[in-house]
Amino acid sequence: MKNNNVGERIRSLRKSKKMSQEKLAEKLNVSRHSISNWEREVSSPDMHSLVEMTELFGVSLNQLVKGDEIIVNKYVYAALAFFLGGFGAHRFYRKQYGKAVLYLLFCWTGIPGVVGMVEGVIAFVKTADAQGNI
Repeated sequence: MKNNNVGERIRSLRKSKKMSQEKLAEKLNVSRHSISNWEREVSSPDMHSLVEMTELFGVSLNQLVKGDEIIVNKYVYAALAFFLGGFGAHRFYRKQYGKAVLYLLFCWTGIPGVVGMVEGVIAFVKTADAQGNI
């Protein structure tokens, strides 16, 4: 989702979900013309519509508005979580530094290790995109 503007990201996400402008407009309770204007950068969606789109498309607000995307390879993440999860390696890999530091602080208890193994298994069974990213 490395698009330059919000409109391009909305269009890209809508098409990735195989959704027409009409269908998206219906789900957001706006007109199809509004969707078209957003995608062409004629106007911008309001906050309520942005939040609904994040839920509908399964992306964060930052990903939708700013285009920030953290690419996480499923197999690397699963291996880091399973084998080094007790130290928060998988959290550092995912750029979740706050959680990673907590894992480091509490690694002596063994709890982050167990949680890391569970997260590794969950990541391994999670479906990935065509490039193997989650």
